[in-house]
Amino acid sequence: MSSNVPNFLEITQLPSKPEYGSKTNTNLYSREFLSLKNQKNDYSQAGPITGIANPVYYPSALGIALGRFISPYLFVSYYLGRIFNLLMYALLAFFAVKKSKRYQLPLFVVAFLPYTLWITAGYNYDALYYGVILLFLSQLTNLFTEEKGISLKQMVRISLTGLLLVFCKAPMAFLIILPFFLPKKVFASNKVRLQALGMLAFSSVLIFAWVKQGMILEKLRLIFGRTLPDTAGVAGENVGRVDYFLAHPLYTLTTGLRTVFDIPSTIKDSIASPQPFLNKIYSSGAVELFNILLVALLFVLVSLQLDFQVSKRIKTVTVVLFGAITAGVIYAISGDSRVFHIGDLTVAGVQGRYHFYILAFLPIFLEKPVKKIFDRKTVVSERTNDFNIQKFVVSAVLVMTFVNTCIGLFGYL
Repeated sequence: MSSNVPNFLEITQLPSKPEYGSKTNTNLYSREFLSLKNQKNDYSQAGPITGIANPVYYPSALGIALGRFISPYLFVSYYLGRIFNLLMYALLAFFAVKKSKRYQLPLFVVAFLPYTLWITAGYNYDALYYGVILLFLSQLTNLFTEEKGISLKQMVRISLTGLLLVFCKAPMAFLIILPFFLPKKVFASNKVRLQALGMLAFSSVLIFAWVKQGMILEKLRLIFGRTLPDTAGVAGENVGRVDYFLAHPLYTLTTGLRTVFDIPSTIKDSIASPQPFLNKIYSSGAVELFNILLVALLFVLVSLQLDFQVSKRIKTVTVVLFGAITAGVIYAISGDSRVFHIGDLTVAGVQGRYHFYILAFLPIFLEKPVKKIFDRKTVVSERTNDFNIQKFVVSAVLVMTFVNTCIGLFGYL
């Protein structure tokens, strides 16, 4: 990157982290920022390729490229990059809801959780993660309710969808295993099931290749007589961390359990405060309570609306996969020195937004107990009541989105 690229924070004299105590928000509407122009980058000295560019950033990169093409000013490409990221999420969420046969309302509610819209409108890989989770669950619930027998095409499609999760958060790719625990009788034929298992094996190879691409490229370069920059320091840190965890099993277990027990709290915080930087500046207790109560009510209503049930076997496998995913996320985050050091009591960097997949699956687990409590036959037995609930859910989601968007705009302006 060119050394003469302007430093936005130095020019605007605004803090990058107002949540650390400053009462001045970082805003991107200042005259100084709007006057900044794009700078050309010099990649000639970037060195050898050490990995493959993650396609999760392609939408925002496309927006930035378009912005550079139509305007010389940085703010145009900056905002177009964010807008394209949000558009990608919107398209994935749209197709997830559209293609779902009997899980549309839960997907709609989860897609509009305030923190998902807030996060996907920025520069990150969560836009693809959230969208793919919705698309995956849309196809999975279609398999749960398939009456004609699951075809190979359906299994290939859901496997490829799940495969995309490795680009966002590798542990989430465990979910592609779930459809293969469906009973044999739901498949169109035993041949289809065997072919689908072959697809799973192929997907597993691709996942491994992506996760270990650095090692694979290094081996290939050694074979062809080329060398990579020395990464022994990073590798040594990873090995040292693993060795420490293995040598201190009690510490590893207790730290992991504390982090797991913190998950409900972190999820609650993400729902209550989708714009966490506001907490240090403005009192937002009323909004937090509004978000928590409304989201809880919406989950109860969409669970009442479900007209299918999932077997105990699938629920058990799902919980086991959730455990594997959580363990993988905790381990991955423990390697980030910004949020964890050996000796910490919890892995503080495991944020509530990482557990979006749990919220997406939640109505499936709530369906049975909620119907027992509220007696579905009495409460929503008529189609009119069903329609009224759907109408209320859509209206409530729009109100929740409007309120939180206004608060976000107020915080930045």
